[in-house]
Amino acid sequence: MINKLDIELFKTLSRQQKKKLIEKASLLEYKKGDLIIKKGSITNLLALLVSGYTKVYTELGNQYRIIDVLKKDRIIDLLSVIGSDYYNLSATALSNVKVLFFQKESLMEIIDQNKRFRNYIFLSTSLVSNRYINFLAFQNNKNVMGRVAEALLYLSTQVYENKVFNQTFTRKEMAELANTTTETIIRIFSELKKDKIINVENKIVTINKIEFLKKIAEIG
Repeated sequence: MINKLDIELFKTLSRQQKKKLIEKASLLEYKKGDLIIKKGSITNLLALLVSGYTKVYTELGNQYRIIDVLKKDRIIDLLSVIGSDYYNLSATALSNVKVLFFQKESLMEIIDQNKRFRNYIFLSTSLVSNRYINFLAFQNNKNVMGRVAEALLYLSTQVYENKVFNQTFTRKEMAELANTTTETIIRIFSELKKDKIINVENKIVTINKIEFLKKIAEIG
């Protein structure tokens, strides 16, 4: 079953390399709200999201901050691939998901053997690093309207890849992504709906004026 999965990560592998990667792999299913990985836990496994959506977040005491929302073909906590025996972030399912866990040691051996695969991993790591650096470095310089606009644009263009998408998380989780409060998210969504920039009905978000939303995110 694992061998038949349509996974972007496998496309640069030879048959033997793919076999090596999946021979000790496990495909697990999680329901919405289930914890997939826990920050700080020791691991020799990597988690690849095969289907569904997850939130990736950091936590300190009772405080949570969502760093990213992942879709199919993303490695959960990719930055733990190199030089770490611990998960750097936690991840929870935002929908019913399937996750492929495979040995980090096998991945590192294939990285040494396969230049295309190595470039794929390094490029993916670079993109994730840049995303997190920009997210943390510049988001706090934006006002709350700018942060919410940026979060909506990211979900629309990078995660769901559609101007119309099913919001798979709560207002509280949206607030954690935009670094604000639930009450503020409700207020700003109401303002954006009033100005017909977005529409939200039955958890379906429709972005009506994406260029206007981009301008809000840029100015913010």
